[in-house]
Amino acid sequence: MKFAPLPTTIKRHIVRALACFDTPSEVVRQVREQFNVQITRASAQRYDPTRAAGETLSEELRTLFFDTREHFVEELEKLPLAHRATRLRRLESLYDRASESGNLKAALGALALAAKEMQPFEYQDVDDSDNPDEVE
Repeated sequence: MKFAPLPTTIKRHIVRALACFDTPSEVVRQVREQFNVQITRASAQRYDPTRAAGETLSEELRTLFFDTREHFVEELEKLPLAHRATRLRRLESLYDRASESGNLKAALGALALAAKEMQPFEYQDVDDSDNPDEVE
């Protein structure tokens, strides 16, 4: 089945949404709600040049995609919650409030989230058995 070509405004909307990491399913819903046009997930994927389906995307839309993505990532870095230290401070505040109010379940939840946040920084035990300087 062949569909009618999409208007440029819809194509540009799809490209921008995908560049901002919206899923193809989210894009399908957005296009249906905002433009009253039904598209498939597969047709939405054709507007993502980082996927195999999008390898034939026009140069204009490809440029729009990468420019939008670059701007989106830069804006993300400006958000306070994008930074680990801010997230940990907020979790500490949640933990303190939950502990003070006696809400142990919420306090444990905040601790678990803080531990998960720090996983990339967990201490890795190193086997120094081959180290001749080590005294036993």
